[in-house]
Amino acid sequence: MTHGIIAAAVAMLVASAASAAPYRPGDDATVLVTVPHAAASTAFRKAQNALAANPNDLSLALEVARVAIRDGRASADPRRYGQAQAALAPWWSIPNPPMSVRVLRAIVRQSLHDFAGAEADLEAILRLDPRNGQARLTRAFVRQTVGSLADAKDDCRRLPPSVGALAAAVCWLRVQALTGSAASALERLDQVIKIYGKVDPLVLRWAQAVGADMAAMLGQTEAADLRFSEATTDGADIPTLVAFADHLLDSDRPAEVLKLLAGSAGYQPAIRRPQLWCHPCRCSRR
Repeated sequence: MTHGIIAAAVAMLVASAASAAPYRPGDDATVLVTVPHAAASTAFRKAQNALAANPNDLSLALEVARVAIRDGRASADPRRYGQAQAALAPWWSIPNPPMSVRVLRAIVRQSLHDFAGAEADLEAILRLDPRNGQARLTRAFVRQTVGSLADAKDDCRRLPPSVGALAAAVCWLRVQALTGSAASALERLDQVIKIYGKVDPLVLRWAQAVGADMAAMLGQTEAADLRFSEATTDGADIPTLVAFADHLLDSDRPAEVLKLLAGSAGYQPAIRRPQLWCHPCRCSRR
């Protein structure tokens, strides 16, 4: 349960700048991003092959989709979400799929920025299971991303204890920061991290990254640098690295981006890059 909640929250570190003007290269030779080969484990390929022979096997489809989503989150590779969608194809378009399919469909839709579709699935899940922490937390961040802050605050307020104290606090304080109380929200977040900082490292990194963005929002560039550095220590995930890279680009430090991302899972950004990635706080306020 906890792993799913953490993953749903961390996934929100990877979102497109939906309200920002897209970058359009003026030259066909411009390299936007170098995409690494989508490596797959032997076990995953075997599961895919088995599913191809039995496409209506629900348990096998769920297994393939879950692994694809997990790998997509770890590598920030959107192709993995396409694999998850393909695995769920027999149930993808039906109005009332099994609950397990609906949960994964919501995650894929959110990850591919179909926020309306994701919210519809999450609403259906929560009607049947109001105490579903993963669905509630995911919907809170979808609502923050699209600017429905009052509704997001309501979801944060109604999170069940199963999500954990730090995750619930980050949800609530992030809404506070987006509604004009970034300074007090950041101060409170630091207090909460001190109390609950021994939790799963993914939750802690996520909280530190959100705090870093709050600091950047307040114009505290050096403090944001320090916080992002802490969040990316000891094997940071790709979404957190990308959030740090966005901060460095916002601070007009492209050379530091290359140094930060050098050798990170094959991710090789171009200096002049489109708005493909965005920390969710920035997505909401751009």
